[in-house]
Amino acid sequence: MALASGAPYSLICMDIQMPVMDGVEAVRLIRGIERAGGVLWTKRAKIFMATSEDNLKGVTESYDALCDAYFVKPLHADAMPEKLREMEPIA
Repeated sequence: MALASGAPYSLICMDIQMPVMDGVEAVRLIRGIERAGGVLWTKRAKIFMATSEDNLKGVTESYDALCDAYFVKPLHADAMPEKLREMEPIA
């Protein structure tokens, strides 16, 4: 709906373990919607995945689904702002 309204999200934060649909599935769905909507690679939403599981399979699946960052909980307070600065300058 945000994409169709002309005001797409710039950042999406989600957990890998969610009811109904897991985070990896959700990332794949979001990226598919962006592709179908003609969103340029450089204009797509940044997707940050958070989880309490620190395992290679989860990391690999998340990045294969095209998430932009993967965080293991508990997060350090500066982790997300630092990653955002790496990706795109923020104040």
